[in-house]
Amino acid sequence: MKNNRLANNIGILRTVFGETQLDLALVLGFNSPNTISNYESGNRKPNDETIRKLARHYRITEYELCNVDLSDCLVAKNLFEKDLSNTENRSKEILLTFFPIVCTKEAKKNEIFLKANNRHRELIDKLSENFNEDYLDELYFEIDEAYSDLFFENNDYVSLANSLGIQCYAEFLEKFNEEYFSGNKIENLSSNPKYKDVYLRMFFDCGLESEVEEEKYIESDIKSLMECTEYKDLAYYYIAFRYIYGFADKNLTFEMSNLIGRKMMEVFEKAGNKYALKYIRVLNNLIEDA
Repeated sequence: MKNNRLANNIGILRTVFGETQLDLALVLGFNSPNTISNYESGNRKPNDETIRKLARHYRITEYELCNVDLSDCLVAKNLFEKDLSNTENRSKEILLTFFPIVCTKEAKKNEIFLKANNRHRELIDKLSENFNEDYLDELYFEIDEAYSDLFFENNDYVSLANSLGIQCYAEFLEKFNEEYFSGNKIENLSSNPKYKDVYLRMFFDCGLESEVEEEKYIESDIKSLMECTEYKDLAYYYIAFRYIYGFADKNLTFEMSNLIGRKMMEVFEKAGNKYALKYIRVLNNLIEDA
């Protein structure tokens, strides 16, 4: 059984990574795809050194390679591509499910929040249509800075929840290499140092150091949001979401991160997390319609 598990996992990981049997053979130091074919059929078992090379190549543990059913990785890959295809259509329902907008009667009493929230809803409306990207960029910066300032000045967790959604949306877009922030001028950048660093990275692709800083801001905001009982479920939702789309742990392959995120989301759904419940429901509808 373990040999079959290993054989299946080698074939699954090779397929998910888009490799041919010859590609993998060359990585492992073989000249022919026949060895890989024998591994995947179970006719031959890799030796310990080859197992170590396979695990290192796919960035998983040897235990996972030999013992864990990785068939969900294929499902994750196909599902991710469906998510991408449908989200690129900018469906308003999907956007509001992936990145919920929250509001309370108390929050509405603040004119700055009310304006930011209305503009936030306008942004979602425009994203679900074909609209001027330069205008959307300006709208994005304006909303996110307003929410961030409200949280820092008033400890307003409603604003933090919405700011986090906007940050995750930007992170989501980056994953798909969309030129969402193109066309803006440096002098139009936010004066808030938190966002200035993020925006500069988006303009100039400054590299790993800036990316790490951006992730730290998001992780810090998630941690802060968890301090609020009312929005703790939303914080947990974004933790799972960021694993699903490969943002949470860059040491994991996308496939493993996605698998972890899906399992987390299922656990949160079973625990009654309303954001996870809606996400899974909408995703299931997408799968049925695909």
